[in-house]
Amino acid sequence: MRRVTQACMAVMLGGTTSALAAGPASPCGTVRVGLNTVAADTWFTGERDSPEGPLADLARAALAAQGCQAAVQRLPLARLLLDAQQGLVDVVLVVTATDERRKALRFPETERGELDKTWALGTSRVSLFGLASNAAALNQQRLGPKAAASALTVVVQRGSVGEELAKEAGWTLSYTPDAERAVTMLRLARADLMIAPDWSLSAHTLAQAPAVKALDPPLRLAPYFAPVSRAFWERDPQRVKALWQALCEQVGVLGGEASCPRAPKRTDAPPKPK
Repeated sequence: MRRVTQACMAVMLGGTTSALAAGPASPCGTVRVGLNTVAADTWFTGERDSPEGPLADLARAALAAQGCQAAVQRLPLARLLLDAQQGLVDVVLVVTATDERRKALRFPETERGELDKTWALGTSRVSLFGLASNAAALNQQRLGPKAAASALTVVVQRGSVGEELAKEAGWTLSYTPDAERAVTMLRLARADLMIAPDWSLSAHTLAQAPAVKALDPPLRLAPYFAPVSRAFWERDPQRVKALWQALCEQVGVLGGEASCPRAPKRTDAPPKPK
C-alpha cells in the first residue's frame, strides 16, 4: 500500500462524490465499517486531522455521498472477520481473499463467480520476517529440506492469510492478535519467524534493536479488498458496488495499482447541449 499525504487526501475526498454519481441516492442509515487494529501503515495510522486513517476517511466520505453515515471501529482481525460474518460489521477495511473468507463474506466477483481483482484497493507482499542478525540462516532453513523447515516456529494472526500459508508449509504455529506483538515475540526469542503483509509493519518498528527484516522471496503478492457482510450485500448490492467503485477509483489516484471497472453510465442524466 502506498503512502498518503494530507494534500492528496483532500484531492481524493473531493472527488468521491462525483465517483458515486451513478450510485443509489436513497438514504441508508448507518453502515458499520470495521478496521483491523493494525495501524502501522499511513493508510491506517491516525493523524490529527484523520484519527482513523485515510482509508477510513475515504469510506466515510463515499458512504456520505450515498446518504449513509459510517460508524468506524477498530477490531482485532479474527474478531473483525467474525463480526462481519455474523452481520455485526458491514464493511471490512482491508483484507486479502482466502477460500474461507470468500465463503463467509462478499468479495467482488466476476460474472463467472471468480474473484475480480480489478476491484482491489492495492497489493502488498506477504512475507516472512525474522531477526536481521539471523535472517540468512533462517531463510536457508525455510527454503531447505522440509524436515528442517517444519522445525521453525512461525507467529501468525488467527484467521489471516499468514495462518493459511503457514499451515500449507507445515510450520509450527504460534498465535498473536497483531503484527506489533509478533515482532516482540521474535525479539524475545519466543518464535523464529512471523508472517505479515509488508504494509502492516512500519520502518520504525522494524529498525528498533534488535532489528527485524523481511526475507526474500516473499510468500505471496496479495491483492487487498473491502469485502462486505453477506447481509449488507443481499440488502443493497448496488450500494455496495457504488462504494467499491468509489474506493477503488480514489485509491487508484495515489497507488496506480487499482485498475477499477468502469462506473455504470447514468440513464437519467440530462442531455448534453448541442
